[in-house]
Amino acid sequence: MSLRLHHALRFATAALGYFLISHGTWSFDFLINRHYYLDPAYAGVWSTLMMPVPGSPPLQFYLASKAVSLIVGVLFVFGYRWIGHAFHEDSQLAQGSLYGLFIWLFGIVPALLAMILFIRLPLGLIGSWGVEQLIILVIAGALTGRLMGKRHPLQVA
Repeated sequence: MSLRLHHALRFATAALGYFLISHGTWSFDFLINRHYYLDPAYAGVWSTLMMPVPGSPPLQFYLASKAVSLIVGVLFVFGYRWIGHAFHEDSQLAQGSLYGLFIWLFGIVPALLAMILFIRLPLGLIGSWGVEQLIILVIAGALTGRLMGKRHPLQVA
């Protein structure tokens, strides 16, 4: 197997890992927070793709969420390949976990704080999303670090 194919397979596996981790976590989130999602008081907040009518989301939403999760997984792994070298850790798992924490701290936390300002949702739900994303990003980061290897500043491939 060529080195290029080997890297492509590791990249795809890491992106698929992100997909699986995120969907497992989202399933658990739905069990914990379903009372928010199904509460008629918040019906106008959710997209028409997620909740075209009161009740559980339709199949189209689940298919769209899977496509979005795969795209985000590819972007997450690409980001690690791009800036993973900035995290100087001895192990691949630690380097990847720190990358996930970095994405959470400088991407997710500001977005959630802005959401508090602009969207009327319970703080418990927004806080739950923050914890959910922290779990996803740190675990997916560790997996990505393990699969993609330790990144070094001069390493291009």
